[in-house]
Amino acid sequence: DNDTVNVTKNLNNNGYSNINKKNTRFLKPTLEQVQAFCEKQNLGLDPVEFFDYYEKTNWENVYNWQSLVVAWNKRQIETYNKGKIKDSSDPYAGLR
Repeated sequence: DNDTVNVTKNLNNNGYSNINKKNTRFLKPTLEQVQAFCEKQNLGLDPVEFFDYYEKTNWENVYNWQSLVVAWNKRQIETYNKGKIKDSSDPYAGLR
């Protein structure tokens, strides 16, 4: 069956799968899968915002959505921290 993809997942130390891109077909996640992943990894991002963004792009050039979720979360934290320090009138805000 052409729709069946046999995938052997190897988990690295962080629990993310290392999948050979050439041998697998990307299966887009459901919103529930993204939400569950965010909860399990204790991430602070909005899973609906992430999911909607990639739905609009039709998940183009996505091979590992879990890695994208982690990267998205990291960028949100960095953006928040930059804005918080820059906008703060407290000179010690960056030290906390």
